[in-house]
Amino acid sequence: MSFRESKKKGFTLVELLIVMAIIGVLSTLAINGYTQYRRSTLLDLAADNLVAQIYEFRDRTVRGDFGSERAEKIEEYLRGESEELESPSEGGEARCYGLYFEKNPEREAFDASFFDQNFGGNKAWKGEVKG
Repeated sequence: MSFRESKKKGFTLVELLIVMAIIGVLSTLAINGYTQYRRSTLLDLAADNLVAQIYEFRDRTVRGDFGSERAEKIEEYLRGESEELESPSEGGEARCYGLYFEKNPEREAFDASFFDQNFGGNKAWKGEVKG
């Protein structure tokens, strides 16, 4: 049996390089896809969180920050089960809720933060628009 007649065992260098190139291309595509998927998912979660907080503050504004007892009384009034709804000032103090955007120069993006403060009934809009 001569050298040329023996059966080949193993892979050639060209075959190994081709397989490594294919694995490299596939892994690059997979990493890019995963990165974009993660980024879009995080953005969706942040948007859902922001909307949920806005709805929470809306409900607090409508029902007041008086606990569940006030909310139940409002729901009874809206269903027609109660004739009268007492003034919010009887159960606690009124609050203003808002959303504040501030530019973050480090990230070149805007940071959003929620705030609440006491509401004074003497505040009025004077028709001035700034900015």
